[in-house]
Amino acid sequence: NKQIGLALGMVLLPLVGSYSQAQVMYISRRGSMHLFTAFTQAIFNKSLRLNSASRNLSSSGQLVNLIATDAGTALERSILLIYPLFLAPILLVILLYLVYQE
Repeated sequence: NKQIGLALGMVLLPLVGSYSQAQVMYISRRGSMHLFTAFTQAIFNKSLRLNSASRNLSSSGQLVNLIATDAGTALERSILLIYPLFLAPILLVILLYLVYQE
């Protein structure tokens, strides 16, 4: 009876872990997309309020293009790399508890 429970745990726990990790990645990507859209819109609105001397240096399309290519990838990477920082302490506590139990 105990062996069946252990075997089911060995099969089901990795499945649940991979599903939950996929959900976290999905939520992180969605959040980074929302932040990226808000930043791009704010910068575009700011570029529309520039004076004529500043507008002659670069167009608003160039500014939005720079933000879309450079800041977008950096923002997405930073959001995706932040979630392990929140998850690591929880996993460490669980791991130490399990090691202490054995």
